[in-house]
Amino acid sequence: MCPVVEMQSTSSHINAMMLEAAGIELKLVGYNGGRPAVKAVLQREADVTFQLFTAVTEYIESGDLRLLTTFTNERTDFYPDVPALGEVLPEIKRFLPWGIFNGPCSPKGTPDEINEVLQNAFIEAIKDPRWIKTVTEDVKL
Repeated sequence: MCPVVEMQSTSSHINAMMLEAAGIELKLVGYNGGRPAVKAVLQREADVTFQLFTAVTEYIESGDLRLLTTFTNERTDFYPDVPALGEVLPEIKRFLPWGIFNGPCSPKGTPDEINEVLQNAFIEAIKDPRWIKTVTEDVKL
């Protein structure tokens, strides 16, 4: 079974491209905005959502969602126990932060082995030369 990833913004598409570049098969599902996308993950219609922290803070704090990583170079003051991608992969620090206070979340109760697969997929995807070209050349950073 491939993970179902909500798609409600450009950044969601870019994050999905990272996973696909790492060879992860995805089922992409469109939602009309962040709130319906978060609801879909909470109701297990989708496996992962990429959201601004402000949109999911209450769910993270309640334990209904688990923040898997941040697209930053250092851990945030808000979530010091959540790894930053730049911390895990120092070679990509120059591409981060990606997005403003955003990161992938999975629903409460998602098995650790699934969360680990997703975290590893993000890490592998951002090593892909196509991703690096996108964020350095195509986006004109």
